[in-house]
Amino acid sequence: MSLSWRYASQPGPAEIGTVLAEIAEAQCGPDMEHPVGLSAGRFDRFDDFAGAVSPIILEGCPVELRAAINTQCKAIRASLRVPFVMHKQGLSTCGMWAEQGVYGRLFWDAPWLYRPIEWSKPVSRAIGTFCLQRAWFYADKITRDTCLRPGPGCYVVVGCRNRDPRGGYLEQYGGIEHARVVIRWIDDELVETADAGQVDAGGSPPGLQCVKRCRSRWVVRACKPWMVDPSAPAEKAPGRRVLGWGYPSRIKLLEGMGAWLPTARA
Repeated sequence: MSLSWRYASQPGPAEIGTVLAEIAEAQCGPDMEHPVGLSAGRFDRFDDFAGAVSPIILEGCPVELRAAINTQCKAIRASLRVPFVMHKQGLSTCGMWAEQGVYGRLFWDAPWLYRPIEWSKPVSRAIGTFCLQRAWFYADKITRDTCLRPGPGCYVVVGCRNRDPRGGYLEQYGGIEHARVVIRWIDDELVETADAGQVDAGGSPPGLQCVKRCRSRWVVRACKPWMVDPSAPAEKAPGRRVLGWGYPSRIKLLEGMGAWLPTARA
């Protein structure tokens, strides 16, 4: 699998979500039978994956900043070659990929995308920027309108890191935080997403991280939305509660820039 990209004009606000979904889907496997896309465990996909989770170098970037980013890119490539183990080795790529590899293709106006990554900040930095741009929705606001849900291109966070700043602890969210990008809704309950930070069991070596096409069932428990395993009965299915999501149509893009859009997959 290899990807090719074309440089085009930035989409308008109404089109951003659809374009982000296309960018995310292009980096996944072609279908649910072959869900693995970009992967650290596959020789022909490693470079694309490493690039999609690395800081972005803008034209005119100062020499010192460019050098710092290049140094970190080498460290990222080395970390991708070992399985991720929380607090022990490797790095989790779910937020990094959704931010750099998807939203970064449209040159999101998020300054941290263009600087070396602070390892403790992926996901939380994105939420902060969505909030500053008035583009973030906390799912705990849902009380009666349980039909409210993220559309294509939305950056969705499920689970929670230690504590949700609006109240609630890790165990109430079903597990640690995870970021994903919505591709499409299959029906009223089943949603297809692009998820990095997944394990490629068929890679060489097996167990390294990748981007996968995933499906979840959207269920509401005590007025709170959850994304759960679609293969299990909805009322008992394991999954994680939705912390919130960013609305693509409300984000700000860097002025004077274009967009990198997928053209083909080989």
